Amino acid sequence: MDQIWFESGVSEDAISGHIQVIVPGETACFGCATPLAVVEENEHTIKREGVCAASLPTTMGITAGFLAQATLKFLLDFGDLSLVLGYNAKKDFFQIYNIMPNPECKDKNCLKRQGEKGKLEEGERFFIKRNKLITQHDDVEIKRGENEWGIEIVAGNDQEEKPAVQETQFVDKAEAEKSNLDDLMAKLKGL
Repeated sequence: MDQIWFESGVSEDAISGHIQVIVPGETACFGCATPLAVVEENEHTIKREGVCAASLPTTMGITAGFLAQATLKFLLDFGDLSLVLGYNAKKDFFQIYNIMPNPECKDKNCLKRQGEKGKLEEGERFFIKRNKLITQHDDVEIKRGENEWGIEIVAGNDQEEKPAVQETQFVDKAEAEKSNLDDLMAKLKGL
């Protein structure tokens, strides 16, 4: 099947994740780029030392957000669409890279698509066509006079006054290590 796929995953340690756009024959398939960690037959062995299970829902949520954004970029033809976007929460690090298909892939369908896409002229490949389309969208002049939806910006004095932003308070590491959970919860409630 010559279908574009959007794939995502979260690492075993629950601290990093990735999204990947798979264009058959032009980018790596699952066989070309196998996952970094493969789950054994027994799923109970997934929990290991150093795994921060508490961060799993957060990392999954962030990764799902990136996946949804990439899908919207694709469907609505806007912005840069990264083939692979990696996220490391521990270091606040993002990595963008491409994974090209493996000419020795063991998946016969992948090899078939590689052969088909290899015969295409450069301008017919997916990302070349997409980038031309995005450039055309960017070159279109926006007509400021049109207001199809009737949206208006009005100044109003009836808005509630927002409270002033509090300054961030930093806690000394030695003090935090001495504090027990109840003390920390009391400080949190006091903020």
